[in-house]
Amino acid sequence: PMKYIFVGNHGIGKQMMANQLGELYRSLEIIPNSSYVSIFNDFFRDNKNIEEYANNTIYFHFDSDMEYKEDLELKMIETLEKIPNSLFILAVTPNKLSDLRVKYPKLFSLFPKIIRFDDYKSDDLFNITAQLAEEQNLIFNDHAKNQLIEYYNYCRKNKAIFYSNFYLAKNTLTTIIEKHTKDI
Repeated sequence: PMKYIFVGNHGIGKQMMANQLGELYRSLEIIPNSSYVSIFNDFFRDNKNIEEYANNTIYFHFDSDMEYKEDLELKMIETLEKIPNSLFILAVTPNKLSDLRVKYPKLFSLFPKIIRFDDYKSDDLFNITAQLAEEQNLIFNDHAKNQLIEYYNYCRKNKAIFYSNFYLAKNTLTTIIEKHTKDI
């Protein structure tokens, strides 16, 4: 299909997968270019010209909380008709998927394929943190590893305000480094 809905929380890799899918589509000559364009709701509100992005991968960060004077659904349907040779991916968080179905049923029906991305598990988050640390020539001992996994378990269970998969791992490492460098 040329239109997908990617459902997942922030930091799970939806954008990276969209970029990879665009590369695959270009290599299979389904779309002529592999350029990747990331757009947000204000793109449609500001009446920007979508045709300049035709034949590429277009990744739209959907936010159902945005207010519109015009009909977003109609604008997006018109946009999709203007760029038939583009890979169009609508990215939405799980809690916004039902809003999309209710508020924009015609638009929702235009996307034949929904791909869901699950949140990272605590071990995955630790592995991401460890990989980011290794890039800075840092390693965690077993005690630190166990503490981080316990912390990530806590975040997952409580869906902490800033639980955002990759970004949680990245921000946790930044906090660890800042705390330890203050103590030195």
